[in-house]
Amino acid sequence: MAGMKGLLKSLAENFTERFNDFKIPKQVILFVRNPFAVDVSGSCPAEAKAVMPGIDEAAFQLELVQFQSVC
Repeated sequence: MAGMKGLLKSLAENFTERFNDFKIPKQVILFVRNPFAVDVSGSCPAEAKAVMPGIDEAAFQLELVQFQSVC
């Protein structure tokens, strides 16, 4: 059991070290957790573009609206 705790601690430290300066907007994290909780008319498409520069904001917003209406 102690070996697993050490591994998890090491992984957490490594993750923190690698991604310490990487900022993900709250709306993007919320979308990943629960796409139904995101307001598609809000700033989520723009925030997604900040994280993933190649994304088309309009297409993303349209797909999100379609996804939410189907489910």
